This record gives sequence, structure tokens and C-alpha cells, in this order.
Amino acid sequence: MNLADSMDPEGHRTERERIADLLATLTALPFCDSADSVTAEATAIPSDQDAVVHCRWSGRHVELVLLVRTNIYPRDAREILWRMDALTANHPGAVPVLVADAISATAKEMLRHRRAAYFDAGGSLFVCSEPVYVHIDRPAPRPMARRVQSLFRGSRAQVVHCLLLAPRTWFGTTRLAGEAGVSPGTASVVLRHLEQDEWVHTRGRGPTKQRRVADAGGLLDAWARNTERVRLFSVWDYYVPVVPEQTLALELHRAFEAHGTDYALTGESAAQRYAPFLSTVSRIHCLVDPRDDRIDTVLSDLEARRVDQGANLSVIRAPFPGALASREQVDGVWLASAVIVYLDLLRVGGRGRDMARHLRRERLGF
Repeated sequence: MNLADSMDPEGHRTERERIADLLATLTALPFCDSADSVTAEATAIPSDQDAVVHCRWSGRHVELVLLVRTNIYPRDAREILWRMDALTANHPGAVPVLVADAISATAKEMLRHRRAAYFDAGGSLFVCSEPVYVHIDRPAPRPMARRVQSLFRGSRAQVVHCLLLAPRTWFGTTRLAGEAGVSPGTASVVLRHLEQDEWVHTRGRGPTKQRRVADAGGLLDAWARNTERVRLFSVWDYYVPVVPEQTLALELHRAFEAHGTDYALTGESAAQRYAPFLSTVSRIHCLVDPRDDRIDTVLSDLEARRVDQGANLSVIRAPFPGALASREQVDGVWLASAVIVYLDLLRVGGRGRDMARHLRRERLGF
């Protein structure tokens, strides 16, 4: 494959641009004295490789053999690793490097596990070749980042959430759509993305095809990474003249039930009921559907008043449609699912992170 100056029909960066970005990153490293590229045809490297970079690292010559691609997912990464193994077997001393527009998080983990070098358009770089170790981890390029973020927002998040609540269950598209409360089209798109990243196992074909979560812990970690980068949903802080927390939770339940309005506790209040961890909880976090116009009446019945400091009740917009449908009743109050509570605790930070780890270990188990 020759270096090309033209952009491909899908708008991907050209090979020359990708390689130029890699050279700029390499030459900025303190131990890199120089880095120059040539086409593979000008070397002894097989012609199915894209280019070779000659580097001097701390006075030592290193030959990087580049495999230039667009987007890389786990299945692609396995093919790349096979090519890298063959290349190093035939050309001892050469260091294969995958250069891509974007590499999924799962594919990066696979490559690092095999000590395989890579570079993407976001500026992430991994090289583990004696005597050099470089690991620059930067946010995914925008197209890949948008794709990942879309999985954990809106109705697509409902599908992922449903799968995590039943990680050992085999789902057909229609059944999953029904249980998640989304259209079959939405469920199909999410399953296709998850299959591409190998978050799900598959069996059957066509209308009988089913999927099951392959790595619930990894999928939850991916959602958590995305959650920590996203701004907290709308929050309204109130002070309610009712203490302690247990009494306030029951009064909150009574008021919501009296008006036929759905709610679910989250954060520390919910986690404490799922898996006790703290000696005291000073604030209740309550998820609601902001489109429900009865919420103001509920708050009025509780004599809640808006405050900037000293709040003991935070009312939060539910993270995605259908989030309240999976709530559980514990100790006389409604709680958001343990998955939602875990993610919300990570947003809080501080002792919330410790509580999140405890909840995940005791309640989720993955």
C-alpha cells in the first residue's frame, strides 16, 4: 500500500497525515534523537506493510515498521497481532507499530497485553521495546469517542443497563427491546456495537440470533469511564425540616406515593441500603422524571426549600428514559438499580468512590 495524499471517501485521514502525526509525537520524546520515514518498498520489509520509520533512540538505531489502518476493534486487533508476529519472526529487531485513526479501548488493552506498539489520531502512543517504554494515554479521537458516548446515553443506555441487570441471560433483539422499553431498531444498533467491541457473546443466526454479556465488569468499566467525563445531570438542592435521614427517606416515599409519582433514591442513601458502608448519611439523592409536573407539589408537601448550602435533599434528573422502571424497594423506599447507584457514586467522588467499590463488590459482583 503506497502513501497517499488524497482523503478516502469516508473522510479518514490520509496515511501520510497519520505517519506525520506519529513522527511529530516521536521526535517530541526526550530520548528520540531523530525519526525519518520511508516507504516499505525502499526497504527489505514485505510490501504489504505501509512504511518504515528509522529512529535513533538515545543513540541507538531502531526500525519501526508501520501498519496503517483506519478504525481498529478487537477482531481487527487480533489480525494485526498475527501480522506483527509474522513480521518480527522474519525481521528480528524490527518493531511493528499499528498506526490508526482510532483504536477501541478493548483493542488497546489487547495490544498492550501483547506488548504490541500502537499510535492513534488522538495522540495515544504505546511502545514497549527494550530499552524504551512509552505509554501516552489520551482521549479517543472524536468519532470513536462519540460512538462510545452514544452507547451510554438516552435510550441506548437503557439497552446496556438491561443487559447488565441480567448479564447471564441470552437475549434476542425483540425480547431485549421489550425488556429495555426501546424500539427493536435501537436494541439492534446497540447489540451491533457491543458485538463489534466483543462485549457480548453470540449464538444462532438471523431471526434466532441471541447475545449475552461476555464481560459485565469490562462493560461496566467502560460506562464508568464515560460517566466520569460527562457533566453531572441537572441537580436541584433543597433543605427539608425532617431529620434524621431514615425518617426523611420515609417521608419522601410517603409524599411521592401520595401523588402517584415515581422516584428512586441513588447515591449514598441507596448504596447504604443495598450494602451498608457508612456510619451516617447526611443527604438524600433522589432521581425523578423532570417532565412530571407533580414533583413541585411533592416538594411543597415536604416543605422543601431551595438552598445553596446545607441541603439534605438533592433532586436529580434521571440519567436516561426508563431508569426509574428498574427501581427496587428496600426498607420501605424505592432505590435506583445498583448499576445506576454505582455510576452516580463515581460522579460524587471522595468517599463516594470507596462506597462505589464496596457496592460493586457486595451487590453487583462483577
